[in-house]
Amino acid sequence: MTERVKKYISDLSIGAKLQISIVSTVLLAMGMVVVSFIESSAGISGKTMILIVLMMAAIVSVIWVITEKTVVRPIHKIMEIFNEINQGHFDARATSATNDELGKMSQSLNAMLDNTLKLIQSGEEKNSMQASVMHLLEEISGLAEGDLTARAEVTEDFTGAIADSFNEMAEQLSQVVRNVKEVTLQVSATSHEVSTSTENLAETSEIQAVQVSDAIAAINEMSTSIQQVAENAAQSAA
Repeated sequence: MTERVKKYISDLSIGAKLQISIVSTVLLAMGMVVVSFIESSAGISGKTMILIVLMMAAIVSVIWVITEKTVVRPIHKIMEIFNEINQGHFDARATSATNDELGKMSQSLNAMLDNTLKLIQSGEEKNSMQASVMHLLEEISGLAEGDLTARAEVTEDFTGAIADSFNEMAEQLSQVVRNVKEVTLQVSATSHEVSTSTENLAETSEIQAVQVSDAIAAINEMSTSIQQVAENAAQSAA
């Protein structure tokens, strides 16, 4: 079952993977708030609450581990390949078993390197290709530094396919960030509603406690009155 989940997530787009990871984390946070709310209102034991939270955390951890293996590591590998190319090692190859944008980017990179080895006939051509790779590296380095507006120029040379794959990936990341902002606002609003509901529950409990006390007092007064009536009746009969 775990392998099926891993395969399913691996074949998703980068944006979908990151959204699943972020949303699962948000759901964990919301779940903890809801569980705490239920515990206070329904009297769930502390052990049960801890077990529920641990199960939710375990699911989120599995999702994050799969995402790290299928997104973060491949990105680092591709950057390492670029650095090797910049040093003139055109025999380097990228490895990726996913079908997402990173997988396509790895395939484009390997195809470029295969063609490059065939095309290199002189030191001048090699230097020109290294310059193109260096230019591409400079353009995509902005994304690694947090600039989600960074885009690579899609040229007609051998780096064009890689630049196109990079731009597609960058656009997905930008969309993820926009979605995260929306989810964050929604979570903030939901948390406020839960907090308000909890406060209302506490106020309602206090009101109910007062009402119960009043009812008990009324019953006691009624009991006393009945007792007095009974005593008066007994005295009258005597």
